[in-house]
Amino acid sequence: MPKKTRSVGSIKKELTTKAKEAAISATSIYNSPQIHFKSETYIVLMIIAWTYAFHAYFRGLKIDYRYREPDNPRIYAKTAGKAIKHWGLSECLNHGSNPLEEAVTVNLRLLLGIRHEIEHQMTTSIDDFINAKFQACSMNFNKFLKEHLGDKNGLDDHVSFSLQFSELVPKQFLSVSDSTMPETLKSYLANFENALSPELQSNPSYNYQLFLTRKLTKKHGDDVKAVRLIDPDSELAKSLDITYMAVQEREKNKRLPSGIVKDIKASGFPGFTLHHHTKLWQSRRIDFNVQNSPWGVKVVNSWYWYDTWFNEVLKHCQENAEQFNRPRPER
Repeated sequence: MPKKTRSVGSIKKELTTKAKEAAISATSIYNSPQIHFKSETYIVLMIIAWTYAFHAYFRGLKIDYRYREPDNPRIYAKTAGKAIKHWGLSECLNHGSNPLEEAVTVNLRLLLGIRHEIEHQMTTSIDDFINAKFQACSMNFNKFLKEHLGDKNGLDDHVSFSLQFSELVPKQFLSVSDSTMPETLKSYLANFENALSPELQSNPSYNYQLFLTRKLTKKHGDDVKAVRLIDPDSELAKSLDITYMAVQEREKNKRLPSGIVKDIKASGFPGFTLHHHTKLWQSRRIDFNVQNSPWGVKVVNSWYWYDTWFNEVLKHCQENAEQFNRPRPER
C-alpha cells in the first residue's frame, strides 16, 4: 500500500506546534527556582524552537530546507540513521528569505555562538550576564510566530511575569562577578559585542532591558498589577527619581584600543593615533589589574575599554583640538 502523502498545511502545523512547545519549555525551565542549569537549557531549547519555526515558515513558502550532498546536489544528505538532514538555525538565518531584522538575527547568532562555547564544557553563573538577550529572544520569537505563522500562534498568554520571594534590591544585580564566568566565554561575548555598533547593542530586539521602580498603591484597586510598563521616552519616565535604585549595567559597551582610536577619529579628531592613546592612559596611570575598574575590563589576555574611558579620551581631544583636529603630515 503506497505511503500517504501529508499536506503542506499539516506538516507546517506540526512544526509550529513543536516550535511553540520547545519555546514554552525553555521559558518555564528558565523561570524555575529549582533548576540551576538555566541558561544552557534555555539556549538549546530556544535554538530548537527557532529552527522548527523557520522550517514551518519555509514550508509555507515552498522552500526546500533539506541539505544536499555537496558532490551531487541531486541527492539529499542523510544522517547515520538514513534520515534526511534538515537545515540548522545557522542555515535558516543565512537564507535569502530570512524575514528577521538585523538585531533579531544578531541576537540568535550570539546564542548560537554561546551554545558552541558551552556544549563541551561546564559553565557557572552566566544567567545574569545574558538574561537581557534571552528576554529579547523570547519576545522576538513570539513576534515571529504571530507575524509569519499566524496571530493565533502567539504565546502571550502562556507565561506571565515571574514572582519571587525577595524584594528587588541592587545586590541581586551586583552579586555575580566576571570571575565566575569561563574565560573562553567571556572572551567570546566581549569580541562579539565589540564588533557591534552602539545602536545595535542597545536595540531591544538584541538586548531587551527594563527599568523597574516600586510603586506604592494609594487605594484599593489602584494599579492592581504587580508590573507596570511605561514608555522610556514618556514624561512619566523622565520624572522618575532613578536615585532610589541604581543598578549596575550587566554588559557594558567594550572597545579595543584600535576601536577607541577609530571612533575618536570619526568624532572629528583624525590626528589622534594609537601612540597618543597609549601615552594618555600611561599618563593617567591606569592599572589593568584592578578589579571592577571603571575604565575597562581584562578578558583573557586582552584589555577592553568602557565608554567611560572613551568619553575621557574624547574630552582630552576636545581640550587639545589644535593637536588632533587634522591628520599628522606624512613623513
